[in-house]
Amino acid sequence: MDQREVRYELLHPDELNDIVEKAPIAYVPLGSLEWHGRHMPLGNDAIKVYEICLKAARITGGVVFPPIYWGTECLKLRALGVRDGTVDVDYSTFKAFLLDIVRRIMKQGFRVIVLLTGHYSREQVSAVKEVAEICEKITESVRPKGTPSVKIIALPEYELSLDLGYHGDHAAKWETSILLYLRPELVDMNKLTDLLGIDGEDPRKSASKELGEKVVNTIVKRLCELVKKALIELGV
Repeated sequence: MDQREVRYELLHPDELNDIVEKAPIAYVPLGSLEWHGRHMPLGNDAIKVYEICLKAARITGGVVFPPIYWGTECLKLRALGVRDGTVDVDYSTFKAFLLDIVRRIMKQGFRVIVLLTGHYSREQVSAVKEVAEICEKITESVRPKGTPSVKIIALPEYELSLDLGYHGDHAAKWETSILLYLRPELVDMNKLTDLLGIDGEDPRKSASKELGEKVVNTIVKRLCELVKKALIELGV
């Protein structure tokens, strides 16, 4: 596992240049700011995929950009008279912002770009996949014969662990388990007095650090495999 610094914002220019020459991989963690039960932080979606990306980058090489907390189509409980903490942006704004970011990342020389979203709204997942398709087409004119010049891997993290039973929940069994493993200090099960805004199995009965470790390790392993496959296809 690579022990060098992989967080983009902490790198010096010469360190960045060295990384791009050896492993031109950029991880972009995407999330949201929304209610995740009474027991989890509002930024859970970005926090979990940021930690997953860091683990993957330390295996494959490359860099991890700062997480993007602004998401689209987030859970709103205000109709119930609850100050839910949700602040989101509309679909067109999110998509345009992400598209511009990816274009600029491409200009830095990255060949494999991972867009990993921990927020699963239909609009956000659609935007992430559409941006990937658009940006790959941008490079059509400079594409080496038979291979893409840039490969963008765009997906919600749960797509890499469907066989474990994780199909994406909301602050329930799976998300709670994942954060119990990745950032246990951010989970307070004592605050979970009801299931308001929770979609899935009651985490009080089903969540565990051990389950979180299992699913995270599976996701990281399979994400690394996708990245390494992309590098081979690119001839890097």
